[in-house]
Amino acid sequence: MKRFKISFLLIFATLAIGISTYAKDKNTTGPTKVYMFGFSASFNDSLIYITDIQAVDSVMIEPKTEFLVGRTAYGNQLQFFLADHKERPNTTCVVFFDKKLENLRKRYNKVMKRYKNSNATILKTLSQDEFRFESEINQVISE
Repeated sequence: MKRFKISFLLIFATLAIGISTYAKDKNTTGPTKVYMFGFSASFNDSLIYITDIQAVDSVMIEPKTEFLVGRTAYGNQLQFFLADHKERPNTTCVVFFDKKLENLRKRYNKVMKRYKNSNATILKTLSQDEFRFESEINQVISE
């Protein structure tokens, strides 16, 4: 019986250490590089803006949900740019991102195909020279 207790405690301790190490590694994430593009539309008119696909360094990703940390801040960057430089203050901006360029390129092509040949919308692209996403890693963002 004493041997059983000692064996059980050793197994339990080994499992507890292993699980805590795994959980610690899984919950910590460092800055990573992602690819993203922005999309902007307004309910008041038919003008749509889409940015080029851009590589953004030093971005944080939530490990459990794979969400972009500060995703609203990246959308706000595009919204503020459009309000200041294109006189489009009432737009809704969305940011698409992925760690893999090919996955994001497929999504980008879907969005482009949907709006490019539409008679109901006017699609305008924003080049990287015109608009560029900035990393939000140094700002404290809680969503």
